[in-house]
Amino acid sequence: RQCGAFLIPALLPTHLEAPPDTSGWHRVLLAVHSTDCLPQGDCFTATLLSQRCRQPVGLFSRLVAKLAQLSQLSQDTTEPRLSQHTAVIHLGNIAVVLAKNRELGCIELRFQSNDGRGLVGQ
Repeated sequence: RQCGAFLIPALLPTHLEAPPDTSGWHRVLLAVHSTDCLPQGDCFTATLLSQRCRQPVGLFSRLVAKLAQLSQLSQDTTEPRLSQHTAVIHLGNIAVVLAKNRELGCIELRFQSNDGRGLVGQ
């Protein structure tokens, strides 16, 4: 018999106590947009993101749940630290910080790894 776990964001604390120092870590901004609200191209300015991107309801929670699942599969014993706006999760020897960036209307992913493409691809 399987036992499921549920992530209920409203029950989490609003903010994490003592979030890790992520200066020098890789930073990826995850933004959801349609092609009619942002110009075609590879790069967007912070101003353009803040004006035209909005997080779909539940996207942050789904990403946190997926990272927590990957963490369990990596057999890392470090417990995830979760709040309504930030999550610190370890995937093996990679620490990942996922945070809502309300100013830019996106989700910020910070991590320390030599090969970030594999992590972002997951």
